[in-house]
Amino acid sequence: MMLSEIKGAGFDREYSNSLHEGWHTAPVFNEDNHGINWTTATQSTGVVLAPALTRDNVLEAFHARRAYSTGDPTMKLYYTINDQWLGSHLCDPDKLDVHIRVETENEAGIGMIQLITEDNMVVACVDVGARQSFDWKFTLPPHYDYYYVKITNNKTYTVSAPIWIDGAEN
Repeated sequence: MMLSEIKGAGFDREYSNSLHEGWHTAPVFNEDNHGINWTTATQSTGVVLAPALTRDNVLEAFHARRAYSTGDPTMKLYYTINDQWLGSHLCDPDKLDVHIRVETENEAGIGMIQLITEDNMVVACVDVGARQSFDWKFTLPPHYDYYYVKITNNKTYTVSAPIWIDGAEN
């Protein structure tokens, strides 16, 4: 399984549990309604990071789990550790050079950016408030099996695929 339906903060526990159980999935938003506003009932979306909008590129990005779920259709999240994109597996790194870049056109701004790990633990966070772009770099020791980004403000919720840490006794 490559993708998990994550539609907001109410899915935090389920997402955390699935990762804890060893599922290697990326979150995406899914709209399932049967009204005349099908596909337009919400602005929430699943985003896949692919080099081009082609079938092969999108499928490859899904297989690589380079995806995130967001309630903000203008949200752009770029997340790497050791220059490897979300969805990647790192083999026994000595340190984690984290880079999170966020952009939005939402007038409420970005809000709180958190780096989350096992059991929904926050290992780093910054409240950037109403800023519409933010670039954050920092280094951590590799103490956990995976790390993902969660972004919240009073109106929207965004959550990324993890980057997994393999080979170490975390």
